[in-house]
Amino acid sequence: MGQVFLFAVLLFTLFVALLPPPILCLPPFSALKSGGGKKNLSNAPPLEDTSKKPILLSEIKLKNRFENDIKGFIRNVRSFHDIIEHKTPNSLLYVQEDLLNFHNSQFIGDIEVGTPPQSFKVVFDTGSSNFALPSTKCIKGGCAPHKKFNPDQSRTYTQQLKGNKESIYTYIQYGTGKSILEHGYDDVNLKGLRIKHQSIGLAIEESLHPFSDLPFDGIVGLGFSDPDFSFKKGYGMSLIETIKKQNLLKRNIFSFYVPKKLQEPGSITFGRANSKYALEGRQIEWFPVISIYFWEINLIDVQLSDHNLNICENKKCRAAIDTGSSLLTGPSSLMQPLIEKLYLEKDCSNKSSLPNISFILKNVEGKEVKFDFTPDDYILEEIDEEDNSVQCVIGIMSLDVPAPRGPIFVFGNVFIRKYYSIFDNDHKLVGLIEARHDWQRRRFSTLAALKKKWQDLSSYITKDSDMAHWRELNAKLFEAEVLVQKQEREEFRRVDWSAWAEKISNKEALMCMKNFYDHQMNALDELDQSESKEVKDKKKSKEDELFEEALKNCKEAEKASAKLLVDGAKTLWINFHNPPVSNLDNNEWIDSDLYWQAFVEKHATYNLNSKSLTPEDEENKNMEKSEWMKKTTKFNERSDTPILYDYMINLPSWEHYDINRRIFLENMIYFLLRTGLSYKFFPELFSWKWKTHIEDLRFQYLEVAQRRRKNYQLVTAKREVPLELQPSDYEHKGEEYHLKLLQHFRDYQNLVLSRLMGNYIFLCDPFIPVQTEEMLQHVLNTYEGEGTLFKLCNDQVNCLFYLPPPCDENITSVQYKPLDALGNFYLYLKGKNVKINDSYFSFLKIISQVLQERGEYWLHLPNENVADSFLRRYNKDDAMYPVFVDYVAQLRENFENKVEVSPDMYHEEVSRIEEKYLEECSFFENFLRAFLTEDIALSHEQGAVPDLVKLDTNQIKKLLNEGKLKVVHPETQEEVRDPELVAELARQREAERQEIHEFVKSLSV
Repeated sequence: MGQVFLFAVLLFTLFVALLPPPILCLPPFSALKSGGGKKNLSNAPPLEDTSKKPILLSEIKLKNRFENDIKGFIRNVRSFHDIIEHKTPNSLLYVQEDLLNFHNSQFIGDIEVGTPPQSFKVVFDTGSSNFALPSTKCIKGGCAPHKKFNPDQSRTYTQQLKGNKESIYTYIQYGTGKSILEHGYDDVNLKGLRIKHQSIGLAIEESLHPFSDLPFDGIVGLGFSDPDFSFKKGYGMSLIETIKKQNLLKRNIFSFYVPKKLQEPGSITFGRANSKYALEGRQIEWFPVISIYFWEINLIDVQLSDHNLNICENKKCRAAIDTGSSLLTGPSSLMQPLIEKLYLEKDCSNKSSLPNISFILKNVEGKEVKFDFTPDDYILEEIDEEDNSVQCVIGIMSLDVPAPRGPIFVFGNVFIRKYYSIFDNDHKLVGLIEARHDWQRRRFSTLAALKKKWQDLSSYITKDSDMAHWRELNAKLFEAEVLVQKQEREEFRRVDWSAWAEKISNKEALMCMKNFYDHQMNALDELDQSESKEVKDKKKSKEDELFEEALKNCKEAEKASAKLLVDGAKTLWINFHNPPVSNLDNNEWIDSDLYWQAFVEKHATYNLNSKSLTPEDEENKNMEKSEWMKKTTKFNERSDTPILYDYMINLPSWEHYDINRRIFLENMIYFLLRTGLSYKFFPELFSWKWKTHIEDLRFQYLEVAQRRRKNYQLVTAKREVPLELQPSDYEHKGEEYHLKLLQHFRDYQNLVLSRLMGNYIFLCDPFIPVQTEEMLQHVLNTYEGEGTLFKLCNDQVNCLFYLPPPCDENITSVQYKPLDALGNFYLYLKGKNVKINDSYFSFLKIISQVLQERGEYWLHLPNENVADSFLRRYNKDDAMYPVFVDYVAQLRENFENKVEVSPDMYHEEVSRIEEKYLEECSFFENFLRAFLTEDIALSHEQGAVPDLVKLDTNQIKKLLNEGKLKVVHPETQEEVRDPELVAELARQREAERQEIHEFVKSLSV
């Protein structure tokens, strides 16, 4: 459950990122996430130790960055004379807050709102500009488990009103969740920094998911305000803009630190950057902000092991530094090829073999700066709560953000953990410097100050000698705390004599030691109990006992009184809001309505005119229970009218697919073909574009299949005929038919693959297999005889291999297209006068179209071998994966020992191969008939072939007379009309099938 809950939090952070400014009737907003980069600087002096000279950003005389052009902006930046100011800060120049570390995904701080102050747990998010808190008006849904702001108890709260004195509301869509905010103003206290008249949004309604699962109450957006609204009347002004407008800080900057360890807190500092979080010897690199909404900077390219991926070539890539996001994300079209190259085992076994990732950004001087990430930086480790095993996940994922916010990369906590981030609101700059995570070794954790206030005295230490003694004191204190915690967690364990009994052969000596040990331990236990009892009796007098009993009774009475008060309030509220009985719906009960729910369930359908039984009679209860069981059974049989649900849209996606299994199978097959991903990544919300594409493809199939069904019905005068490759009854036999059809295609595929693998034809690209004289002439004419023909040093391989020029045998340079391959296959069959079912060909064409939707690299990446692509894309959990790995190894071993065939030996070698090939074709045809069932019809003309061995001559004669059976003699190729001869041929075929089965069973595996 811990992992599921953590995943829900990670998912919410993807939805919250880059939240737009609050506007009335705001459309659904988009989400972001992300991570990474690094580079040593040369244009700014290094950060210095705060124990010597604490740092502050100095004034930078820049013109408005939206005036003039970028060249003028760069010239102004070059005039920086001193980025870091060596002045001793005082308590009025900056504030710093330690942030609670929640699973290394969210960092939660404390704020106070209103007068008198009301405290809340919040997330500071640079990916949005909203200041959102739950309101006391929100009494159910996602607000229930969180603390709520009461505007009536704040003397400084005022509402934001329109010109007609109406309240201003904002509707926000959070993925599958929603929230409605009522806007107002109030004072905010942030660790001593008091911001007056700050615009806040109070949630008056929140959906249950995901808000109820979040460990914090609200969000404090640190993005830029919308310039069309914020600077006119203060409407929707973000926190950082309010601080700047009121001149509360000397430097309008803030910095964000993300730790590596789960036990360490994060930190946010307003007014300065803290040098203790920066790695010594590094310098800040500054980047211009290119957005008027969020902290976005220019992304030039991404490197994998120092090789450019050119994913931003001819594109203007943007990256948002987002403290509210957990991961590092980017558009799927750009990130998916990168993610596919980062295959990570769950147990972290191949972590060290993964490549480094680098992000190249453009700084204020227009220079490209490289930020490196090792596997330790972009891989997250999670501990399984059940078996305490360590599991690894990649902190990078694909996320498509629609326009106008996207497409965009989001550098979240994965990035900020590696690079300490500084946000300059005066000059719209972002500063990045490699973070330091061992700063606690120099000074005791600031989180400990919450428990031991005296430890803050270290700020007043000036001498190095005193600092050394202070460190020694903290080290000893830390050791003592660790020892105490360890002893508290451990239980006293007695000697396990059963284990020693196996090791000591002298049982008499063993029994003596055991008896002595038990006697001593019992004596010590009795002594300890008696001493504890004496101390307890001495401490407690009659007055103390009387006081404790009275105190206990008072606490119980207080709990009972509070419960009575709450229940009374619920009863009054229910009585006031009770709807008419006709509007009651037992799907919408709240937790406090359990009594009334039971009342309505028993009495709502009761009528004195129609029933003689009272609702409380046992007979009536049994009758209602029986009726309920009937309805439940009907629901479980996937009825067209689901019980307890009025609209299908109200169902969760998994239950919708559970009821509509045909739609699930259809959507799953489309998803697997379209993306090439595992079924584990099947989306909860299916793309509407994909749904419309499915309907378009369905029409293409029906256009062909319906025409063929109509013609067949007109010829045979049949009233009811199913579509080809489709069942006659979807509701009752649909699952059985599709399962049988998929099983048939899978068996056929495995048989064909085994034949191809036996001759090393499967995955032999760029080699062209040659088994006939016709194929040899075709490749020689196509490539004008400039290629090379090879044979393998294996007598069991009935195939030659032609390497066309100028192909590299280790690389597949040709980018095949599925539709072109299907077209070539169809032309080949047409040239051989082989007829193919139009419905089946339409089905193959649809699959090829979906595959081609993947893009140019649907099969393999540039300069990648097809065999490597196949193994990379194949499901590693499948039972056949080791078989294919072994096959590829044998394939490469055989091709390493290949022998070139001289041109004068071409025809001799091919004639020898072709003779074996024809024998193989004859055997394979019998092999297919032996292992593939014929009880499934792939066309109207074919029909399902009955088992003739089980029929007598009269039944066979009837089938022949009705035209339902047509038998051709295998030797004369003439139609057989004699039922006895047909029965004899069927028995011979069955005997041959059994012989092939026995032959296969006798083979050693």
